[in-house]
Amino acid sequence: MSNNNPYLPPSSTDSAALPNATPQRLADLPNRCSWGSGFSWIKEGGALFFKAPGYLFTTFIIYFVVIITISMIPLVSILTQVFGPMLTAGLYYICMTLDTQDQRKYRFLFIGFQQKVKPLLALALIYILGIIAIVAVVGITMALLVGVDQLNADQLSRFSSPDAIANNPPDPILLVYFMLAILMGVVLILPLTMGIWFSPALIMLNDLPARQAFVTSFKGCSKNVGSLTVWGVGMLAITVVAMIPLGLGLLFLPAISLCSLYISYKAIFLKPSDDEPE
Repeated sequence: MSNNNPYLPPSSTDSAALPNATPQRLADLPNRCSWGSGFSWIKEGGALFFKAPGYLFTTFIIYFVVIITISMIPLVSILTQVFGPMLTAGLYYICMTLDTQDQRKYRFLFIGFQQKVKPLLALALIYILGIIAIVAVVGITMALLVGVDQLNADQLSRFSSPDAIANNPPDPILLVYFMLAILMGVVLILPLTMGIWFSPALIMLNDLPARQAFVTSFKGCSKNVGSLTVWGVGMLAITVVAMIPLGLGLLFLPAISLCSLYISYKAIFLKPSDDEPE
């Protein structure tokens, strides 16, 4: 008897029947989209979501259950950083198959554990090493500016919350340095975020190695700072609206956000299809 459980990861026996993960070819260079494209991505992403809202909603329930379960297990929670790109690649794969072939199978969420495993693991390693490097740079800079003797538990505890700062103010100079450290961390993490942003999609859907996917994602984000900013503002507005009816709209927001990101990936990185104008 064949096993048709849609929640199971695809097995090696049916991998040949999986939809093609390269529906369109990459553009030679990332496309530059107009600022208004950010709103178009949200609109088209919403249309893709409403093509199968129940399917996408359930997919995200499974996704969050997997992530939360892993994060609750001691000594295993670190794997959320390792498995994150693999599951994200599966989410993009689900969008691709729904968009191009109208296929709806929950097992596609786990495609990253079978296909493109090495580059996705390499991407996770790039991200983890990037975070470690940023923390090290910020920490060393703080130590050099303030002095190691000032970075004791008592001083650091004063930055644990706004109430702690108000009730037990730290040294003003230390506070300035602390704010500069936060600013430095934000500046350093932006390039890492830009490189990671579309990398799971580029690896899974276009078969790029991890390093090339990271560089390509960074270039695509760099050329579309305006449109991605508009997209972010639009999604923020939708989030506020979604909170009004008892927050029920927030249940569907992750799926809509993913669909709009998939649309932005197509607009930025893929060549137009034959029936679209160049």
